[in-house]
Formats: sequence, C-alpha cells, structure tokens
Amino acid sequence: MKRYSDNIISPSFFTSQNVSNLMDDTRAEELLRSAVYYIDARDASSSGQIVDNLGTAKELLPTTLGSSTSADSNDPKYLDWSGTNYVYLPGTNVNYLSVPDANNLDIVGDIDLRVQVALDNWSPSTNQSLINKMDTTGTQQSFRFWLGGSGIPSLGWTNSSNSETFANATTGVNLTNGTIKWIRVTLDVDNGSSGNDVKFYTSNDGSTWTQLGTTVTQSGVANIKSTTANVIVGGWNSATQDNPSGKY
Repeated sequence: MKRYSDNIISPSFFTSQNVSNLMDDTRAEELLRSAVYYIDARDASSSGQIVDNLGTAKELLPTTLGSSTSADSNDPKYLDWSGTNYVYLPGTNVNYLSVPDANNLDIVGDIDLRVQVALDNWSPSTNQSLINKMDTTGTQQSFRFWLGGSGIPSLGWTNSSNSETFANATTGVNLTNGTIKWIRVTLDVDNGSSGNDVKFYTSNDGSTWTQLGTTVTQSGVANIKSTTANVIVGGWNSATQDNPSGKY
C-alpha cells in the first residue's frame, strides 16, 4: 500500500498532479490517519518477516510474512492475471474497436471473417454487427457481418457497381446468452458454376469448425468493393448502427 503522505508533502506532487488527483489523495490521507491497520509494502525486506503496522493499532497488529526469514511456501505470492483478456462493448453508439484502412484490408475477392465473442444476447431483437468495413459516408461500403433476429448470422457486401448483396444462414446459432463462441463466414466469389457461395461456421476453439446450416449459393460471380472505410469491430457506419453488447 502506498504511503500517501509521501506525495502530500512532496513539492513535485502539486506540479505533476491535477486538482482531482489531489482531492483523491487528500481523502486517502484522511482515511489512513484513522485506519487501525495498514502497511507500506516498501517496508518489507528479504531479511525480515515483520512489516510494521502504520495504523493506529501500531505494534498490536504486526504483519508476519512467511514461516521464516528465508524463502518458504508460506511467503506472499504475486498473483498474476490468469484469465482470458477481452474487451466489453456495451451496445451503445460509438463504442467499438477499429483498424485504419490499409491495402491488405481492401479485399475484393474471396473473404474469410472470424470473430470470437460472448454476446449478451445471442437471439437479439435487432441486428448486432460483429465486424464490418462499411461507412455510409459517400460510397465507402465494403462488407459487414452481423447477427440478426433468432440468432441468424448474415453477410452483406457491396460490389464495384455499388450494389449490395446479402446472404443469411439457413439456421440460427442457438446459443445461451453469454456463451463464448467463434463465429465465421466465408465468401467464395466464384464457385466455378457462374455463382458465389457463402458458408457460415461456429467453433469452440477457433481451429475446428462446424458448418452452420447449408451453403448459401447465389447466381453471378461476385466482387467486393475496395473502400477507404476503417475495419470496425462493433456497430457499422462508424459504430452508430447495430451496436453489439458483449465480450470480444
């Protein structure tokens, strides 16, 4: 625990911290003055077991570390974060992750989009965008991948003639709210039979995939328009529409 008095009496503190931080430290200082027990981790050493109590109880509540002055299994241990890192999107406008446009993101042919997500609602009443490169400003629309009503994933893409095409999975994901899942869509712009194929998949580990429903085949060889829009994880149109709620 930091000894706040060190900062309160330090002249550099007033020039390096704003008023809000000063108020916070002042409140903390007042709290520590009345605390029965608190310690400063800097008082610990490798040669001793006892860390002085700086609270009002003083030596009545000492802190003993480990079973001896040497290293042993009862010594305090640093508990590192061992969980899975994630970003939570709350489902409100302009909350998103984005990657600036780049040449290698201007995909005009076959595309494969994969997202690991734990949506708060896997059967939303309104669309929830998963990932997109789509901005309604001008004609900057490339593709968007979203989850619709009844948990049905969909892919939309705009071609070089500014015409948008949609493909919906033939079945929903059927997941319990909050479940972590990989969800994927592929577009084969030319299936060799004068058409294009869209396939949807799910996975638990991002390596082994199970196709969701059947292949969606449409007539005509497809293409995706190259645009200057950013790639966005979250709502589309600069994260102002179809904003998802969940962990990414």
